[in-house]
Amino acid sequence: MENRTKTVAVYCASRTGAKDIYMEQAFALGQALAKAGWRIVYGGSISGLMGAMANGALESGGHVIGVYPPFIEDKEILHPNLTELYPVASMAERKTLMEKLSIGSISLPGGSGTMDEFFEVITNKAIGAGDHQFSILHNVDGFYDPLQLFFTKMKDEGFLSSQTINMWHCERNIQALIARMESFIN
Repeated sequence: MENRTKTVAVYCASRTGAKDIYMEQAFALGQALAKAGWRIVYGGSISGLMGAMANGALESGGHVIGVYPPFIEDKEILHPNLTELYPVASMAERKTLMEKLSIGSISLPGGSGTMDEFFEVITNKAIGAGDHQFSILHNVDGFYDPLQLFFTKMKDEGFLSSQTINMWHCERNIQALIARMESFIN
């Protein structure tokens, strides 16, 4: 394992989603991260947004690391062209290793698995157990607008502090997203 200074965990779906823009933006994000010199660690699948993002990065000369529990091989097809691949025993170990290998995370649109990964990073940081420098929601086509409203509701109702709500950022534009990431390492 190399230095994690410019390595980002990308959380996303193994499904394509209902709109073409999700796959298009996943591919474009992979390309942009690779061109900006970021290494990517993700769940290792070739399916859905996961595969599109990895393909974008690999086609642009990127370094892409897959982390997967062996039982996932029955449900998802592992990407055959990854730079590195780390098998782990469980989904919990997958999340732990992805967080350990990276300095921050990006969450593309996804389902319960993507939300689980996003919330674990935020929770770990809030309780002082995680050291991710950033967590960014890639708000493709307004996908995360309802979540932003929900976070505001949690804060307004006294369940989240202002400090916690500021532990994550939401970006619609890939270049703005990368500029925000870069601001944490410069």
